[in-house]
Amino acid sequence: MESLERTLEKITAQNKRVKKLRRYVVVEFVYQNLGQIAPLDKIIKSKEKYRFRVLLDETNSFGVLGRTGRGLTGYCGVPIEKIDIVTAAMGHALATEGGFCTGNARVIDHQVCSLWTF
Repeated sequence: MESLERTLEKITAQNKRVKKLRRYVVVEFVYQNLGQIAPLDKIIKSKEKYRFRVLLDETNSFGVLGRTGRGLTGYCGVPIEKIDIVTAAMGHALATEGGFCTGNARVIDHQVCSLWTF
């Protein structure tokens, strides 16, 4: 988290004049090799402070973590509305092929309009 904070402070200082800057923090929230869980609550606090978007990869937590299997947001008690984009592969928890990418309506509309297939 300290490294992320330093990086965000540096980026913010370098881009003070830019009105709209698209910043994303992409984190594998349950690290596959070690099983460690990222501090989602601290990342959300940093998101609000530094104004960036969070892409949450729920591949290793979807269907497993949380009281109802909703993943890390349910496990950590963070409202899903605070996460901008959620992705997951379905092969781990659901034993099937495919995956999903979801978010609020504005993010999804932009995603659909930007895809090469449309």
